Amino acid sequence: MGRADAFEPYLDALAPGAKVNLFAGFPTGEDVLAVSANEVHYNEYSLVGSSSCHLSDFEAVATMVADGTLQVDDLVTTTLPIEETVAALEAAKAGQDLRVGITARS
Repeated sequence: MGRADAFEPYLDALAPGAKVNLFAGFPTGEDVLAVSANEVHYNEYSLVGSSSCHLSDFEAVATMVADGTLQVDDLVTTTLPIEETVAALEAAKAGQDLRVGITARS
């Protein structure tokens, strides 16, 4: 279940031209985002939603990644351990590195 209030603080970290996908169901009454129309306009943000994915969709993508059909090597430019999550977010917010991956285990 999604939480709009958990999403809003990260709006300040978006780079101009960012595309944000909301992939979660939000409880009725808690589904309103406070987004500045000027921020969306001047920074040309795209807010999109998606739903109806199934396990078979993820399995198909995993197969495409594994066999090289779908190239993903350039999607993550830096990988940091989970202990450096704050540094990764700060780097993204500053525009230094917008494609940081976090490993769950050190």
